[in-house]
Amino acid sequence: MRLSLAFGLCTFAFLAGCNPTTVSDSADFGRFEGDIVASWAENGRDMVLRDTFRYVDSANREWTAPAGSVVNGASIPAAFWSVIGGPFEGKYRNASVVHDVGCDEMRQSWKDVHKMFYEACRCGGVDDSQAKMMYYAVYHFGPRWEPMAETIVQSVDAGNGQTVLQEVASQRMARIDPPPPTAEEIQQVEAFVAEENPHPEAIRELDRYQLHRRSGHGDRRDRISSTSDRSRDFASRWDNQERAVRSYHRGSSRSGLQPATEDAVIAKVREHVEQQTGELRPAVYTVEPGRDAYRVSVQYVHEDEQGQVVADEGGLSTALVSGEGKLIEFVNGR
Repeated sequence: MRLSLAFGLCTFAFLAGCNPTTVSDSADFGRFEGDIVASWAENGRDMVLRDTFRYVDSANREWTAPAGSVVNGASIPAAFWSVIGGPFEGKYRNASVVHDVGCDEMRQSWKDVHKMFYEACRCGGVDDSQAKMMYYAVYHFGPRWEPMAETIVQSVDAGNGQTVLQEVASQRMARIDPPPPTAEEIQQVEAFVAEENPHPEAIRELDRYQLHRRSGHGDRRDRISSTSDRSRDFASRWDNQERAVRSYHRGSSRSGLQPATEDAVIAKVREHVEQQTGELRPAVYTVEPGRDAYRVSVQYVHEDEQGQVVADEGGLSTALVSGEGKLIEFVNGR
């Protein structure tokens, strides 16, 4: 890695290419082309690519991160950073760059983009067990997108030099992420990878429902089970408390909305969270009315060992609910 500092701008570049000493069983994990040359953005958190960078996967498919792309590791669930390291640390930096761009562009399926991330991690020298844990993290907790039909209003030529406004059916790619992982789920993923050394296909097949119900081994299983029991107890108490609070404030709303409207918007977002997790998930929901949709901030919480309610690490989602009550976006980390 080459690091230089000039005029307050931090630019870094590091050689790209698979290290053959890290690839087991002669597996082909593709190759990187070029160096990553980037500089810090003004916000001090993002990096801006100065040169185009590419990864070619095992099927000879090119994944390009064009010059000018903004990367920050947000495509990797932040709750896992304490386990695997930050996106600009260690051997998965190259993989995190092309993964960020793939998730931002949404041109390929989310399944293909996450599979590419796993191969790129292995290509970059990440060891097998850590790469598998990272693959589980992005595949089951990372960004997802799907086509969504919508109606837009646009100007249409009506002849004689006149234009009229007309409703037109359109389609866009919408981010509909699963909720971020809990601390218990991270422990469960670590146990799954350590105990079974799963094939990538097995990683894809073990969804979070099955992860919760998986039988672990020995002391690790007992610790996870005890933690999960405490979490479920807190979730039940939190849910009852929140229902009581909403009932008490039935005549008013912090967002300025009619209480019934605010409740309906929150219920739509909660429905997504609980469908994805298969259980109650304690969180604080804040609704902000917008021009075309309601913006809902979801801050997940848990109870620490001292019995205090604290925010989950990396536990923030933002949802958009249309005026018709449809969930049109759900994005983690912002």
